[in-house]
Amino acid sequence: CAVVTRSFHVRADSKPLDQSPWLYRIARSAHGVEVEMLLDRAEAHVDTALRAFPTSFRIICERTEQLRLSVDSPAVRKGRSRALALFSQQALVRRDALDRALSDLDRARRLEPNDPEIARARVRVLALWEEPGSVERCEVRQRTAAAIEALRELHALRPEVGSASLFELGALLARQADYPAAAAAYRRAVAIAFDDSERTAAYAQLAQVSMLSGDAEAALPDYQRALATAPPGRASALLHYGLAVALDRLGDHPAALEQAVLALEASERSLDVLAPDNVQFEPAT
Repeated sequence: CAVVTRSFHVRADSKPLDQSPWLYRIARSAHGVEVEMLLDRAEAHVDTALRAFPTSFRIICERTEQLRLSVDSPAVRKGRSRALALFSQQALVRRDALDRALSDLDRARRLEPNDPEIARARVRVLALWEEPGSVERCEVRQRTAAAIEALRELHALRPEVGSASLFELGALLARQADYPAAAAAYRRAVAIAFDDSERTAAYAQLAQVSMLSGDAEAALPDYQRALATAPPGRASALLHYGLAVALDRLGDHPAALEQAVLALEASERSLDVLAPDNVQFEPAT
């Protein structure tokens, strides 16, 4: 049996905007209580997954493999292999928790096939899902195509697509190396941007997609447009670094150096802005 501890009184004829989404779901559907329980349980599984392994195994694996120590002895290489094996085990714990979340969400979707909140939760879990393969080659299996399909299902349920949803779509398409489609998503985000913050982010992602596709020249104007509205500090520092990489690739080394200096000044001469897992400026190859 299900125990509901919330004590609010719900009118079944109330409009959706008169009450919170979970209250409206319970009021309008015979399955409302069960769906709410499944959503809560799925979210708990996601929390478990991210506690077990909070980032992408591929990123951690590649950074571990690329780590260059002053001594590269057999013992060091063995220690690196042991670390990667441990990371792989934790990544599998994360995968299993996400599988449990998907199982709950799929059950919820069967009960309420047109519920946007369920669709949104499925997008998130499918985008996070990752199964480590070869540790030596840092291989992973992802469910990117399924995440894209789930996101398009969400767009069908909620046609009023916002820029955040387009950012998600662009990131998933870029993960699949479909750079033209990713760029199209980010251009739509530029067109419907609510404010300078959203517009800056969209131009920055457009520049990043151009860099990933190998077209540094196309990235230049988008980096410059992003910098025109970026706030000072970390955001500006990352954009200056990106612009420096693009200029360097195009052979304009003095201008690249100027941008690198501006990046250091914007970050108060700290390189910490380059540490997060989602910071990248070019393909690994």
